[in-house]
Amino acid sequence: MNWQKLNDYFFIRTPMNAVCGMATVLLDSPDLQPDDAKCVEIISKSSKTLLSLINTILDFSKIEAGKAELRVRYCLPPPPPRHPYFSNPTNK
Repeated sequence: MNWQKLNDYFFIRTPMNAVCGMATVLLDSPDLQPDDAKCVEIISKSSKTLLSLINTILDFSKIEAGKAELRVRYCLPPPPPRHPYFSNPTNK
């Protein structure tokens, strides 16, 4: 990846990360009024959604450019839930 592309990614993601972070800091502020907290909550949710959208667009641009790297991960599914009757050793 060339430096110009790398700078483009930072110029897009870094400001959104700053908005997300500052909204989190504001939400943790004890002096925040309830009406202001609602507004900051909206900013926080919206900025996280927008950052996710930006990341998705950048991922698609990597795919289109043939620069995407896929990682194979193996994971086991969780065990099925047990019926309460069978999990109690006193039931016979």
